[in-house]
Amino acid sequence: SEENEIKLLNETFISLKDQLDLHINNLSRKNKELEIIFKNFPGTISIHDLDYNVIMYNDSEFNYNLREDHSKCYDIFFGRSEICPNCPVVESIKTKEICNHIIKNKDKIYSISSFPVFDKDNNITEIIVHRSDITEKIVKDMERENSERFSAIGQLAAGVTHELKNNLSIMKGSHYLLSSMSNKNFVDTKILNEILQDFSISITDSENIISSLL
Repeated sequence: SEENEIKLLNETFISLKDQLDLHINNLSRKNKELEIIFKNFPGTISIHDLDYNVIMYNDSEFNYNLREDHSKCYDIFFGRSEICPNCPVVESIKTKEICNHIIKNKDKIYSISSFPVFDKDNNITEIIVHRSDITEKIVKDMERENSERFSAIGQLAAGVTHELKNNLSIMKGSHYLLSSMSNKNFVDTKILNEILQDFSISITDSENIISSLL
């Protein structure tokens, strides 16, 4: 009957409305979850158009009001008036691939990655950019490398010192023998004494070098 049909349609609409409400609630919850991730992700995540304008970003450090006439990424994040040298966004737009480059700005060093976003026709619509300050990591890496380098130099110096000490022992022994020979008149004493004096000076100089290495 007509009444039953109306009742059935009403129940169907109610069911569809309930499903739609559930779907909207799920979307809203997912959107909030994504927003939390976006805001709390380490480093700066920003979305750029193809003219290098920042559409949105997650870093509260800047607290920057995006305006149509003043929203270039190189201005907001680096205080520049032109595109940064070695900009990965430029490369991503050109190659349609994910890119990563290191950019130095003033006293900071950044690792910047760009991720192109495509439409159904495989055209780039936006670029997602992740920027991370790696200054502290670079400094620590350099300090560790310097420590390892100095350690290697120390080991080399210890090895050289060891070899010098062996040679000095031989020189001292030879000096003693030559001194004994001079007392027995085997050679001209004056010439031998001059040789021994030079020998003694060389030994002293070598010992001083070893002391300075230790």
